[in-house]
Amino acid sequence: MAIHLKHGGSTAARTIQCPAWQRLSAEVPLTLEGAANAPADEGTMLHNCMEELYDYDLTTSYVPDVSDLWSEGREYNGQHLTADHVDNKLWPAIQAVDDLMEEYDITEWKVEPFVKIDTDIGGSIDFLGVSDDKKTVVIVDYKFGFVNVEVEENAQAQFYALAAAIDPLTSDW
Repeated sequence: MAIHLKHGGSTAARTIQCPAWQRLSAEVPLTLEGAANAPADEGTMLHNCMEELYDYDLTTSYVPDVSDLWSEGREYNGQHLTADHVDNKLWPAIQAVDDLMEEYDITEWKVEPFVKIDTDIGGSIDFLGVSDDKKTVVIVDYKFGFVNVEVEENAQAQFYALAAAIDPLTSDW
């Protein structure tokens, strides 16, 4: 079960742009009934695939491969991994992460670390990596939707960077 805190990475931009949104949204409570939808479920399935691909023990010789996911089949809430997902969503995401790992010499990483700034403030980072020389930290949040997300000065990434710097789980990085 996912943990949802009062303030998290996905709402960081909204909180900065409209600090009153928390109070206003409390007046009209969100009902989670029926909140799931096919695009959200597809995104969750693809996130789960990425997590599986990068969440392995670096001391073993087994490295998961996208072909394993494809041949074994993956699904989430009725969304099934298809060749189109692999070709047009997973491979570009894998290439982007692998390019970052190579460019910044990422030799250690954590998948889905749950980091907190305070009791009600924090969230889960999709991929957090640190360079071999311990001078560069890479924060990745997978985006599988159809809306382009700006990377520069991204409030969600900045929020996660702050949380990772404060949380004892990751602060030594």
